[in-house]
Amino acid sequence: MPTLAYLSEVPSSNVFRGARKRERRRERENWNPRPAIQAVYSGRTCIGHLLLRGRAGIEAFDAADRSLGIYATPRAAADAISAEAGDVA
Repeated sequence: MPTLAYLSEVPSSNVFRGARKRERRRERENWNPRPAIQAVYSGRTCIGHLLLRGRAGIEAFDAADRSLGIYATPRAAADAISAEAGDVA
């Protein structure tokens, strides 16, 4: 039969150690260095934006917020926005 320890019997540093580790692990897992949305400019004019969709890829939107599709790389999505705006480089 397992024995139970009361909080008064356990040193306080051991009580919260597991919780602190779990909290730090969750923060590391949820940390994302890239922003979820990025604007695409032609000069000083915003011609669209990119939205990160996780494993699905990057979704491209034009200036009127119409979806142009999901792409594998940010470069391909930005090129689609540029082509839609008529600024093919």
